Amino acid sequence: MANLACTDGFVGAHAIFQPYRISDHSPAILTIPTSYKFTPRPFKFYNILVQNSQFKRMVKESWDMDVSGFHMYKVVSKLKALKKPLRKLLYNEGNIHDKVVKLRHELDTKPKARAPPQGLGATRPTPPPSVMSGTSNTNVVDLGLYPDS
Repeated sequence: MANLACTDGFVGAHAIFQPYRISDHSPAILTIPTSYKFTPRPFKFYNILVQNSQFKRMVKESWDMDVSGFHMYKVVSKLKALKKPLRKLLYNEGNIHDKVVKLRHELDTKPKARAPPQGLGATRPTPPPSVMSGTSNTNVVDLGLYPDS
């Protein structure tokens, strides 16, 4: 039971009265459907689309479209026409979030390469070939720093 203003404001509202049990009151479930107004979702540009081989072709096709009107209207119309092809291109890329999670997991489970030791004397420079080969070069003095080959 409601007045006309209530029934006009909440179209489809109804009450379900449950049977009473312990008390002499019966519970009522009031359902008020909410009206859903369609709001377009904002366009988000993902940088991964630029790496796709079809990206430049799609942008060129959309930008070469002939639109009559003021310059700003032309730009907006061309950008609006580009939204659907770019969304389709992103959809064809697959679930990017799942790919990132998978690749991060692969990086975490992959054995890490050991870093070379650091500090004084940890790594030795490669000696010149004349010292390694034992040739007699008068300009090279053998101080015994390098092991004999």
